[in-house]
Amino acid sequence: MPLLLTTINDKIKSHQIEVFNRKFAKGTDLLNIENGIGPYYKSSTPSYEFVQALSKHLKIVTICHSGEDMKNCFPEKVTTFDLGSGVKLCDVVPFNGTPKLGKDNCLFKITSGSNSGKCLVPPTTTVGRVSQSSAITACGGSDNLPSEADLKLLAESIYADRGRATTYKSGFTFYSNPFKKDEFKNVAESLGLQLLGLSYNDPYFIIWSSTNCYFWDFYPDYQGKEKYCSATAYVLCTGD
Repeated sequence: MPLLLTTINDKIKSHQIEVFNRKFAKGTDLLNIENGIGPYYKSSTPSYEFVQALSKHLKIVTICHSGEDMKNCFPEKVTTFDLGSGVKLCDVVPFNGTPKLGKDNCLFKITSGSNSGKCLVPPTTTVGRVSQSSAITACGGSDNLPSEADLKLLAESIYADRGRATTYKSGFTFYSNPFKKDEFKNVAESLGLQLLGLSYNDPYFIIWSSTNCYFWDFYPDYQGKEKYCSATAYVLCTGD
């Protein structure tokens, strides 16, 4: 039986690689027709620029910045299949981490605005880092995602003791006394989240808001809202 299962798994993996190669070849052919193959040598992140262009013709769920460790880019466990020529196919397994919850699952009490009196709570199922449409599904509707005002309150609470605050035209607020990496890791874990960007030594986490395409950035030294429709971010819901 173990030998049979191994044989079946090998055939499945081989088929996955074959299908991926066909799709990849078709995507690059279409990209070539549009003169989108390159060159990207003038770019500081050529691999990232290429994958961004390729994503128009090949479905790519998550795009990691060039050089970023895969384990930090994805909130899931990632294994790879070597396709040769330096190309790897990722097999993503859902992350089964357990959030560190406060009393009655209330991670943060909202004290003003339309959701005043409600809490930020984890979704009923662990979904990791997802698109905004998946976040809406996980929370049972867009009305159950936190508003920008709710996330601003959360940010003000998190950064309350981080020194002088300076807000720029971009909308980001920077602080004179940034979190240390271990301190910021504790902040993320208190919300049941994982830090991203560790390979750049610039940890962060991002949370979807109810506003279309907008999420909230949390970094050791700044916070603020950002718009990117194709992003993947963490999910917190509003609840009692």
